Amino acid sequence: MWNRILISILTLIAFCQCARESDNKQISLDDIGISEYPNITELILQNPDTIFEFKKDYPVALRVIDDAIIVTKIHSDSAIIIIDKKSGKPLFNIGLVGIGPKDVLMPRMLNNPIVSNSKELIMTDVNAGKLLRLNITDGNINQTPLPKYMRGMAYINLFSDKMVASKVGNTDNMFMIYDISENSSHDVKFPFELSEDNINMLGAGLQTFMSSNIFANEEKDRIISSMYYFDIYNVFDFNGNLKRCVSLGSESIDINKSIENIFSGQEFWRYSIGFATNEDCWLKRIKNRADLNKDETITLSQQLIKTDWEGIPSAVYQLPNDLLNFCIDNGCLYGIINQINNDNESYYIIRWNL
Repeated sequence: MWNRILISILTLIAFCQCARESDNKQISLDDIGISEYPNITELILQNPDTIFEFKKDYPVALRVIDDAIIVTKIHSDSAIIIIDKKSGKPLFNIGLVGIGPKDVLMPRMLNNPIVSNSKELIMTDVNAGKLLRLNITDGNINQTPLPKYMRGMAYINLFSDKMVASKVGNTDNMFMIYDISENSSHDVKFPFELSEDNINMLGAGLQTFMSSNIFANEEKDRIISSMYYFDIYNVFDFNGNLKRCVSLGSESIDINKSIENIFSGQEFWRYSIGFATNEDCWLKRIKNRADLNKDETITLSQQLIKTDWEGIPSAVYQLPNDLLNFCIDNGCLYGIINQINNDNESYYIIRWNL
């Protein structure tokens, strides 16, 4: 039963199939540690604009650069679409999916968006072993072999001389800091320890429960790691020193107790996807509950937490439950939402003014 619940929770990381709730739902103060962070502003998203509808494709992630929205997708002949953010018209469908020399398999966005002076968005295609440079002006993709140090990595943050990422399948370290010029790495361990009982109970699911999303800002000398299964995010510097642990719940987080609560069917908060800008880090916080009778996980509500690079939260937005992914650009939230009407499933690109 534990494995089925674990798979159900993991599925929610990528696709949330719950019915959409009202954008005007009020935020409960009990869900945020107001006493510890008194300057948090509670905000409600209203009156979104619908920019684009996907009737067949499944959009996964998006970025906005100038007037272009770049979206990666699956279950499609092409892996990337570029959309004009003003008119909503598709500009390019690119990245033929296949195993040919110029084909791609599953392009992924970096956790820190890198755009070169030639308006090239750098992406990875780990499964194909390629580094992609997408020209957003003409839709051309320049492909080169994926550097060896990027292989087997997830949640990649790439800089001119460093990379911050996590090793796929590694349960000993939260992430690694790799010095490209020196060809050396520094592993940063988890700031907590699991009990032997929980390690044994999780078994093969240990890797999933230890997953974290990693966001790095070399200029600010800060790395934020938000945990997929716990209501906590951690702030480190580029030497791997822990600077702050933040829990927005009314009580401090006991990791081992949290695991027991999840598998006893209690409500729990956790973090999912996020987005980083030069000045802020935006983290999606989700309230879940495992339904032990149906062996599934229910999403009760979602929030968007805005924090600076010191980890101090300044705003919380109530999100619709069908928001799958998002990015921030020029004071706007761009999101991918999923809606099911009369057994017809559609995905949309939505924009809110923040």
